Amino acid sequence: MLKFHFTSLLALFVFSLFAQEASVEKSLSSLQFNLNTLHFVQEIGLSASSTLRVEAGIASKTRWVIGNNENGERSYFALRPLVSVAGRHYYNLEKRVESGRSIRNNSGNFVTLTAEYRPDLFLFTSNNALVASEQISTKLLWGLRRQLGERFDFEFTAGVRFRVRDFRFPAVRNFHRGIVTNWRFGYRF
Repeated sequence: MLKFHFTSLLALFVFSLFAQEASVEKSLSSLQFNLNTLHFVQEIGLSASSTLRVEAGIASKTRWVIGNNENGERSYFALRPLVSVAGRHYYNLEKRVESGRSIRNNSGNFVTLTAEYRPDLFLFTSNNALVASEQISTKLLWGLRRQLGERFDFEFTAGVRFRVRDFRFPAVRNFHRGIVTNWRFGYRF
């Protein structure tokens, strides 16, 4: 009987070492990138399943025009800064823990509301005729985040975006909406 109690207590102790509490990380810092963006990201845990995410980065835009274009358009490459703030809610952390999957470094599915600002401070471009205009956008997105190895992660998001660019009157003329998808790889510090 003593062996049974000792074995049960030892098993409980070992399982508690590997048990995960269904909660987001208190703080994560990473550098995220894809083909046309590079962002420094800071994600701060607000509750067991919600975070505040702040990003600062550079976005690029490339346009390839082949041959002679009757509108006089040329190929170009441009870089401009952006900052964004987002609230994220990870909704499936407990289910992932129950099924034995990792939630380390906020691996899970989430919904997010993002506000993004692209100032017209500077624009590095190969086309001198291209000018930057201020842009503000709001995105409502669904996404997933998965850990790849010890320091890398992958994120995919999809949803809708509402954007106002060039704040001249009337702003309705400069209001755009659309469906967006995005993927990023990240390196955590």
